[in-house]
Amino acid sequence: MKALTPIYDGNGAIHFPRVAKSGMAMRRPADPEKSIWTSAGAAFEAVMAWLERRAANARYRELDAYLAQSSDLCDLERRIRLVERNQGGKFDFSY
Repeated sequence: MKALTPIYDGNGAIHFPRVAKSGMAMRRPADPEKSIWTSAGAAFEAVMAWLERRAANARYRELDAYLAQSSDLCDLERRIRLVERNQGGKFDFSY
């Protein structure tokens, strides 16, 4: 006897896959309401979210490097104030 993994469809019922006479689990039919465009849209959204996270991480690394260049506590506080004032824009590295 072969053990089968239970399937949860999200409708509150857990069931086991149907088994053909050969003993192999049968594949489920494709969902007719889920088109290729739905899948492509979901993939595009996932890629865009990944790129957005990468851009945010790059910004944090850049900010961390800028703050790490401070020579003492007063310089660090000054740099933090500059960053907070320019929160939406690019901070100035020339100081």
